[in-house]
Amino acid sequence: MSMPAAPLDPARAAESRAYQLTITIIVGPAVSLVLVSLRIYTRLAILRMRFWEDVAIVISTICAIAMSVLCQLAVVYGSGRHIETISPEDWAKFLKLTLPVAQSYSLCHFFLKLSILLQFLRLSVMPVDRRLCRTLLALLCAGYGIFIVLRMVRCIPIQAQWTPKLPGARCYFNATWFFFASQAWNMVMDVVVLVVPAFILRHSRAPLLQKVLIGVVLAFGASACIVSALRLQTLHPSTTSKDPSWDKVPSAIYGLIEINVGISCASIVTLRPLHRQLRVAISDNDKPDEDSLNNFAEAVAGAVARPRFRRDSLDFITGETTQVGSNLDGEVERGQGMGREHSRTSSVTGKSLTQSKTSASDEDMQGPESKREKGV
Repeated sequence: MSMPAAPLDPARAAESRAYQLTITIIVGPAVSLVLVSLRIYTRLAILRMRFWEDVAIVISTICAIAMSVLCQLAVVYGSGRHIETISPEDWAKFLKLTLPVAQSYSLCHFFLKLSILLQFLRLSVMPVDRRLCRTLLALLCAGYGIFIVLRMVRCIPIQAQWTPKLPGARCYFNATWFFFASQAWNMVMDVVVLVVPAFILRHSRAPLLQKVLIGVVLAFGASACIVSALRLQTLHPSTTSKDPSWDKVPSAIYGLIEINVGISCASIVTLRPLHRQLRVAISDNDKPDEDSLNNFAEAVAGAVARPRFRRDSLDFITGETTQVGSNLDGEVERGQGMGREHSRTSSVTGKSLTQSKTSASDEDMQGPESKREKGV
């Protein structure tokens, strides 16, 4: 990869892909940041609980924003333009951004998948499911740790990664194959994260609507896998091109879309409590009395119909756990107490009616003489 020095072609000098990258840099992180903010609000303000997967998704979002900022700096230094239109000073700065962009991309993927697997671990009920999640967590940490370290020590000294033909420098493995291996690892973990919920949900008795919503969420997750596969096709031209500032743009765009779609999908599944609160607030404003009675009736009916668990209940749509056993026991006990009170009242009333009927029939059998003696 040589320094840019060639006579400028007016047609090539006017060409630019920078606007495509800039639009992706603005839209992608903006959408994911809004959804992550709503997720944190839902957990802290509505559910009043926080989990480690929320910390991981926040770190992943920070890494995604950092990657976007670095990509925009690359645009300033020539990304999206042809190599012969970039000054030597800007070209040197552009090359220095390659390693930070790649590392922020890997860290974003790592913390995103860490957040999802931590949520699966928290929601798992069966021991085999929990062992599976712990195994995948260990595999995830080991795999991404290896790739992040290898990317740092691929060339010694490290300056050789952005300084071509540095005297005394040595690079130990080919950059193209390393990028292919890294992207293949991302795709494997995407598929794993996509399949694990189906394995854990094999014991679920969730209603049909909830299962449909889970399918929709998994379909969005599959779209992230598709974007990852599309990015794989752009790696070879971006790493072997003689015009990398131009040919790296599609790879960067797909990478930004991939991580922001993943963050958005991981956050959407946790927003059901917020949606439920907004729906209840709107219905309460329209018909407060009727809706309150309906909500109470649905709660009691659900308490009687749903099974009790010793562990926390599993809900993949809300991403939350609730103490189903204790809550349902309280509701059922209250219902049983009301039933016993109603039974006692009915039995007392029945006894009173029986006694009055018996006394009336006795008086009829006594005849008129007995009635005259009693002064009737």
